[in-house]
Amino acid sequence: MCLAACYWARLDAIFYGASAADAARAGFDDAFLYDEFRKDRPERALPATQLLAHEAWPALLPGSRLPARLNIRTGCISEVLKGHDFSRAAEVA
Repeated sequence: MCLAACYWARLDAIFYGASAADAARAGFDDAFLYDEFRKDRPERALPATQLLAHEAWPALLPGSRLPARLNIRTGCISEVLKGHDFSRAAEVA
């Protein structure tokens, strides 16, 4: 679970079964993530490119009226992205 997302969601509490050490033994070692966060973006193992910043900003504002919200069960955001052409995204990057 993403700790930052928990704080952003303003949860009252977090309940978990496996510890960080348990997760590391299973191959989900958070130490790698913390090392990545300390690096500058160009130095990280996973490239990240910001796209459509001008269009994304309004979604973060209080009272924003997006055409749809994220479907928590399916993770689907298709209605939010409907009408956007991402076919040239790689060219823009």
